[in-house]
Amino acid sequence: TGIPAGRRSGKKFGGRSKAGIPRRINVAPDTLRLDAGERGALQATVVDRYGNAVAGAVASWSSSQEAVAMIDGTGSVDGQSAGSAIGTATCEALQSEATVRVQAADPGVVQASGALPSGTVGTAYRYELDATGGSGNYAWTLDDGALPSGLTLDGSSGVIAGTPSTAQS
Repeated sequence: TGIPAGRRSGKKFGGRSKAGIPRRINVAPDTLRLDAGERGALQATVVDRYGNAVAGAVASWSSSQEAVAMIDGTGSVDGQSAGSAIGTATCEALQSEATVRVQAADPGVVQASGALPSGTVGTAYRYELDATGGSGNYAWTLDDGALPSGLTLDGSSGVIAGTPSTAQS
């Protein structure tokens, strides 16, 4: 066939082709931006040396900072609190990373107005404020005036509780 003895024609005999063998993990997006309380997704594709997806090869995800971004094994991301986390996709010995940036949700201003239920001096009182709209967790503050002596507002739960020691109208 015109090939000198001891030489091969360049065709691969035996061994494995490099096609179909996991070589790297492509992730998208490189950076995912979310508000706290928002959900997003990271995608990972395991590819061979030619950039073709490897059938049956699946990457699993993990988070470097679960307090910032919880990432399940499939790449679903829940923004927890403001900050940055690294999402790592892993398949066999291969790894690839994506950045997740979570910013504090801006619920805007939610105003609760109107009279609270009456209480009685010397009797335990508890009332939980409620709001709708916005996203993420609410921070409760008293905008104007003051609560009766003996009552406090829990800024994270919105609960007004205590035992009033003076009457207020």
